[in-house]
Amino acid sequence: MGKLSLARVGPYLDTVRRVVGEWSDPRARLLRKRRAARQHVITWSMFSVPSGIATFFVGTEPTLEFSEFALGGFSALTAAAAVSAGLYLRELHRRPLPAAPRPRPGSGSLAVAPLRRLDEAERGLGRALELLTDTLPTDSITSARDSADRSAVALRGLADRLIAVEGARDVCPPAQRGPLVDAVRRLRAQLDEGIDSYASLVAAAGRALAAGTRHAEPLELREATDHLAGLAIALTELSGSS
Repeated sequence: MGKLSLARVGPYLDTVRRVVGEWSDPRARLLRKRRAARQHVITWSMFSVPSGIATFFVGTEPTLEFSEFALGGFSALTAAAAVSAGLYLRELHRRPLPAAPRPRPGSGSLAVAPLRRLDEAERGLGRALELLTDTLPTDSITSARDSADRSAVALRGLADRLIAVEGARDVCPPAQRGPLVDAVRRLRAQLDEGIDSYASLVAAAGRALAAGTRHAEPLELREATDHLAGLAIALTELSGSS
């Protein structure tokens, strides 16, 4: 019963997560600000230009009349608001547009569990390397951190491919679904293997921390770092050739 309820609610939760993600995304926020500022320029200009023209045609006396003063003041204020909105719009366009967010896996995606494991592994490795900074050579810490960063980027790229293939599988005709089902399984296996390698580096760093090794890089940590660096290169080349 619980699984059935989750299956029914899952799509709605995915929609809520997508909407919240789009609203809080820095790229989407900047684009919304640009649209709002552009609309403000247009709105204030629509008030300012007609009122400025009308100022020259109101009044029948050679002296300044109240209607001319009021309309001229209104025109000046709206023109200032239009200029201010235009300057703000120009400033917004000078800001670099953040990169588009990565696709979020749905609750039923095979990428959900591996990405959760990767997040946990990154946090664990970060804590371990931070504590090892005073006991191991700087080059060892830097090498391990660089290999981990490159492999994490490559693994998330692999997860993006898995999510995209899942989307294609879900909308394609049933007769053409078989190869995509196989591709999803293959990509999930590659993702699991890559994250296992990442977790091996976390384990090696944890054991080095537990052993209290000082000023000498443990062989296990070096081997795990080299293996992860090779994995990052392989995944990058695989992504570029596919």
